Amino acid sequence: MIYRFRSCRSINEYKELLNREVYFSDLQSLNDPMEGVNNIYWNGDKIVWVKFFRVFAEYYLNNTNKNIKQEIKENIKSSFINDIDLKVLIDNIINVKVNQVGLKNILFYVCFILERQDNNVFNNEEFHIASRDKLVSLLVNAIKRDGMKEYLDNLNPEREISNLIPIGSSDFYNRIDKFIEEIIYNVSRKFYVACFTTEYSNSSMWGIYADSHRGVCLMFEDNTMNCYEEEMEYKKIDYKNVIEQFNFFELLVMLKKEDFFSWTSFLDMKSKYYLNELEYFEKQRMFQEKLLDQNLRKLTDWSFEKEYRLILNGFLEPKYNTAENRKIKYNLKSLRGVIFGINTSLQDKKEIFYMILNICQKEKSDHIKLYQAVYSYDDNEIKTIELDGLNKFLKTLI
Repeated sequence: MIYRFRSCRSINEYKELLNREVYFSDLQSLNDPMEGVNNIYWNGDKIVWVKFFRVFAEYYLNNTNKNIKQEIKENIKSSFINDIDLKVLIDNIINVKVNQVGLKNILFYVCFILERQDNNVFNNEEFHIASRDKLVSLLVNAIKRDGMKEYLDNLNPEREISNLIPIGSSDFYNRIDKFIEEIIYNVSRKFYVACFTTEYSNSSMWGIYADSHRGVCLMFEDNTMNCYEEEMEYKKIDYKNVIEQFNFFELLVMLKKEDFFSWTSFLDMKSKYYLNELEYFEKQRMFQEKLLDQNLRKLTDWSFEKEYRLILNGFLEPKYNTAENRKIKYNLKSLRGVIFGINTSLQDKKEIFYMILNICQKEKSDHIKLYQAVYSYDDNEIKTIELDGLNKFLKTLI
């Protein structure tokens, strides 16, 4: 048997039980911030770096609070890509490994290069022209003197932030953070999970996932869940303290084909990450397997959960990238029973009983059983008692 803890809100308000649905969460919504996290770094040639800054400029201009006409946006992007300081930056960043802290710091300076392209549009008082040029020159002079690798290796984020960032610049960093989060999601995080366990008796899990024992635990057949769209196999979580490294520019193969070619080629020039169509699909399959494997790993701190997962792949099926499409219906035969928590209210029990009655009458099925979780003082663990009287009464109504 395999189990899924739920709050009564999920059961009653969201109708998960009545609709026989399993909701698949995005990784960012789970309670472990390390879920599906990979150690992404950036190490690219000139073609992909130029495209990277083009994409950043597009994102930045589209997410500013200023109403900028499209013609002006195009002019800003064009002069930005041809800015001498940006060219110096790109020339020095080629084939240098940049981690997320380094990238965030670089993009902060790039914001100033971008904004100084049109002082009529970007006229923030705290970012007057002299301040912008001074901050950009600090970066340019540092990489000219020592090289980008030396600059990044000796980067002290706390010092950089405290000494160089003017008051009122939090919006810069918010936009940078969201941009990095979005581009990482687009190449590595379009997997969605529903979580299960082989252990119903863990008090901590009742507390975390079933509303402090006020919720329920659904009991399913193990091995596979019979869904209307397909048979879905439960995948066992591997608990180890290993986070894989991936080069962002190699992960571009996870983008749609036309976007991949847009990133890796320009006019008649091709990046070293460019692939022909056959190579593109082969490498995409390889990285899908690697990324999927990462979504079946958790840090050893979570090993008490004895977790299994069902996974939806948003790279293969883009419809899953919309939350409403991640409510997957299962066949009633997959559900074997419901365990009420120690603190589940009588009202919630009554509502769930009538839900099950409704489902079973429609399906003409009487195989679902109800159980009560209790604490055994003899064995010092949570156990279940089958609610025989209630189950017999349920059968007479079906």
